[in-house]
Amino acid sequence: MESIGHSLREARQRKGLSLADVEEITKIRTHYLKALEDENYELLPGNTYVVGFLRTYARTLGLDAQELVEEFKAASAKPEEVIKPVEPLARERRLSIPRGLLIAGLCILALITLFGVDWVWKSARPAEQRPPTTTPAATNPEKPQPKPVPSVTPPTATPQVSGLSLDLKFSARCWLEIKADGQQVFRGFGNAGSTSNFKANSSIELVSVGNAGGVSLVLNGKPLPALGGPGQTIHNKILTGKDIPQ
Repeated sequence: MESIGHSLREARQRKGLSLADVEEITKIRTHYLKALEDENYELLPGNTYVVGFLRTYARTLGLDAQELVEEFKAASAKPEEVIKPVEPLARERRLSIPRGLLIAGLCILALITLFGVDWVWKSARPAEQRPPTTTPAATNPEKPQPKPVPSVTPPTATPQVSGLSLDLKFSARCWLEIKADGQQVFRGFGNAGSTSNFKANSSIELVSVGNAGGVSLVLNGKPLPALGGPGQTIHNKILTGKDIPQ
């Protein structure tokens, strides 16, 4: 059975079309069409886009789009994890205490009880029956002056970041999916020469970035390192106040 990419390439060549011709017809970028023919699906923004692009490409070439989509889903499906049943814990063994250790413990307990009773009895005696206690004479009648305690200045608290502001500058067309504080705020393309700004209280997540080399990031006015190279796809990049360059 022919692979998905081979079927697409062979059908396109039979129709005498180049990738640029198909791009003009389908409005799908050439590098995405080539990724479908090479079956390099990781170059596309996600499986949802793979299915959509594959369906459009197949229909344009006169192929059975549904058959190719089902073949892709079957090939990319992850096997279900088999969870083994938890075996019951073995019955705990009854602890056995050596006889010698038990006898020693009983002796120690008896001594503690005996001294405890003696202490209680002495404490209960009237004051006049208790043996007098002697207090040694003080060698120096003058009390020493306490030394002054140096004052300690509390450390200055590190200022907390009250919010995040992320600026994106596009040097090439780039696909993005962004969440702010866990809520999706953008999903689409950024065009070359354009800029976008996103704000959040605590976190900004770059859920997916296609063509990471085509966008530069500035967090709270501080430039961040490049996400990746041209055509590279980045997933689940989370930015917080700790990522602001000092």
